[in-house]
Amino acid sequence: MVEPVTLKVNGSSTWLNDANTKLITLYCPSSAVKSMHQQDNTDYQVPVGKKFIILHMMWTNSGDTETYVDYNTTPDTDAGGTQFYYSNVNEVGLQDHVYYEISAGNYINHENGIGTVTGIETDV
Repeated sequence: MVEPVTLKVNGSSTWLNDANTKLITLYCPSSAVKSMHQQDNTDYQVPVGKKFIILHMMWTNSGDTETYVDYNTTPDTDAGGTQFYYSNVNEVGLQDHVYYEISAGNYINHENGIGTVTGIETDV
């Protein structure tokens, strides 16, 4: 019997690595209000029939600002209702292991700071 190939994240969460599940790292292109980008430098939108589960976030924030990360059906938009919030000033390499599900059709937007979001895109 062949063991299935799995994606293991955070040392405990495991997903089957198949055609319906992908490990994705997104990044922010600037500290202005922007959608998180894929490696091809395009806005990432959760595809129809999928959800994106954020498992790890890493941010660097400099100056007297607060970093917001939220989601919205419109790219490059502050949703107003903040999903994630960091109020750290002059933090470098701030990391959090989290579990947030973002539904299909949404963009993951951020304001202030630079960083990455890593998660699993999988079927609903």
